[in-house]
Amino acid sequence: MRISWDAAIKLLQVRLDDEEIVSFLREARTLAGLTHPNILRILDFGVENNIPYLVMDYAPNGTLRQRHPRGSILPVSLMLLYVKQIASALHYLHSRKLIHRDIKPENLLLGSNNEVLLSDFGTATVFETLQSQGTLEMAGTLTYMAPEQIRGKPRPASDQYGLAIIVYEWLCGVPPFKGVFTDLYNLHMFATPPSLRLFAPGVSSELEEVIMTGLAKDPERRFANVLAFANALDQANKQSSAPGQPLPSYMVPVPPIPPESPPSHISWSATATPPHQPSSPVEDSPTIASTTLVTPGKEQVVTPSRERRQQEISSQKPPASTLPPTMPAQVEWTPAAPPFVNPESGNVLGTLPPEQKHHLSRRTFAFRLAGLIGLGAVGGLAFGVVSWLRRPGLTANPTPTPTPVPGTVYVTYTHHTGAIYTLAWNSKGNHIASGGQDHQVRVWNPTSPAGSDLYTFLGHSGSVNAIAWSPDGSRIATGGSDMEVLVWDALTGNNPIAYRRHTNNIRAVAWSPDGRYIASAGDDNVVQVWESATATPIYTYRRHTSMIWSLAWSPESTRIASASTDKTVQVWDALTGLSTLMYRGHTSPVKAVAWSPDGSMIASGSDKPESTIQVWNAQTMQKLLTYTEHTGGIFAIDWSFDGQYIASSSWGEVRVWKPAPPTGKTLNLYTGQADAIHAIAWSPDEQRIASGGNDTTVKIWQAR
Repeated sequence: MRISWDAAIKLLQVRLDDEEIVSFLREARTLAGLTHPNILRILDFGVENNIPYLVMDYAPNGTLRQRHPRGSILPVSLMLLYVKQIASALHYLHSRKLIHRDIKPENLLLGSNNEVLLSDFGTATVFETLQSQGTLEMAGTLTYMAPEQIRGKPRPASDQYGLAIIVYEWLCGVPPFKGVFTDLYNLHMFATPPSLRLFAPGVSSELEEVIMTGLAKDPERRFANVLAFANALDQANKQSSAPGQPLPSYMVPVPPIPPESPPSHISWSATATPPHQPSSPVEDSPTIASTTLVTPGKEQVVTPSRERRQQEISSQKPPASTLPPTMPAQVEWTPAAPPFVNPESGNVLGTLPPEQKHHLSRRTFAFRLAGLIGLGAVGGLAFGVVSWLRRPGLTANPTPTPTPVPGTVYVTYTHHTGAIYTLAWNSKGNHIASGGQDHQVRVWNPTSPAGSDLYTFLGHSGSVNAIAWSPDGSRIATGGSDMEVLVWDALTGNNPIAYRRHTNNIRAVAWSPDGRYIASAGDDNVVQVWESATATPIYTYRRHTSMIWSLAWSPESTRIASASTDKTVQVWDALTGLSTLMYRGHTSPVKAVAWSPDGSMIASGSDKPESTIQVWNAQTMQKLLTYTEHTGGIFAIDWSFDGQYIASSSWGEVRVWKPAPPTGKTLNLYTGQADAIHAIAWSPDEQRIASGGNDTTVKIWQAR
């Protein structure tokens, strides 16, 4: 009797040397020995002319990606039907010391009876010797890749993570994280997935909890195995259909990590935003769909675009405390001690004691009631006394309002581990972003006495030299020595987009006041202007002859002032570079520039030996005054929002002064930080200044 069946042949697009051929044949032999109803069978394998091939069963109904294209939302019952079959196949693999490492809808085929068949074992690996082998080459499809797999340390729980991504996608139409390589790398490694129920309100909280457990960054905090994950999904679905029943104990096998204590005096309302869409989509793997078709395999092996990205992947593992906190759809934090605000000045003078609930005994209640009656009896007399005191000519002495003392330090933030090069307040004054030598951007709440962290952004591989908050406070742009500008969600640190057209260290990033554009500059001697939403380049300004230290937009978003070590400040049309004006009043490199809030003046500061700040007319270039109180080079300049004061920093000091001709008048000298103070910023209420520098701290102090 002659028996025939349909088969597919897959050629792998590689040429193997002798040692690699031995390795391929050994692994293929292991895969060919797998027998499971939900695993595509390997019928034969071999190597011809150093090109490996696999002969497999033919799956006539295509892939689950073809059956359910991107954006499809599956019923929970159908999702569970698929997941149970996939989990069964993966559990079988894991029991045989194999990890698939590339779980995605393109690798899930449908057999003749529409059963799910796990396929494409091109990235599968034996894990029993991983401890001795050390770090493996990263392989897989990054959209579905677990953090430990990105670092080259895959384990069975990595396949569970990939399956949880697929489940998330099936229930709301999109995976939790989307983007190009750098986006996905940062999101998988550090970002909390967006709440599934924001995009699919019909999904139960029980089901979401199971999925989020499968997506835990730490593989030890996921389910004990992939079958437990599938069972928990099934039980969660039943639980949501029959409320009031207790969840089984294995639903969350490891207690969740307690969230960080919420900062006081803040109320956030996060709104649903769709996961970030990629600027360049990841190409799907080809599908084998013919009995005799010979198709070159197209392996989804992700490799970093730069050598430094590979170094990050193999070595970087941030501490758990730096991961962004989970931000649910509505977060309301009630302060334990509400602030006491001076009703005239608006200054926060202290805190009132928290309200306390007392449980009174009957005897205590009786005594207090008697006291109230007594107070009522003397109430008329008290009213008469107050009325008498208020007669013309007789006034009671009011309680004096405490006078803020300039230089008083309210907050000392110490969570950076290197020099601080840049910082910025958001427009409401309730958050600060700071960055520097430690490659980190920390977003925190400036509460006394030490500040409280919101999250840490770890997207840069070099020092962070510039931070700019969007005018509406929704996004943050940062630039650094890695030659990248990253723009990301200010609330969570998620969904970064990258601008990578600079060829050297970036020193300045500035957001146009209308929020449409970003200007960035640095050691490549050019200023680049680009769209903030898409990172599309608009114009490159090339008239400086040396590195650019500082940028400032005019208030009407039409012009840019750029300061350079070529000793000039140049003012030009932001989108065309036309109408260039050049200020040549400095005799030393110019390292700081700031535009007055009304757009009429520009202040620029120079390095040693000149060490002056010059204020000049933005239209005519006429010098208005020269401020000479600093004895060292100028690092930063910031106008107060009302335009009445300027703060400027140098070595070990920040000076607050009034720009009145001819020389300016010093109001306050702050010397609370040693060495260079690289960054300063006025608070939006114009009462305080944040400063940071080589001493690794950010100080917030009374400005005037």
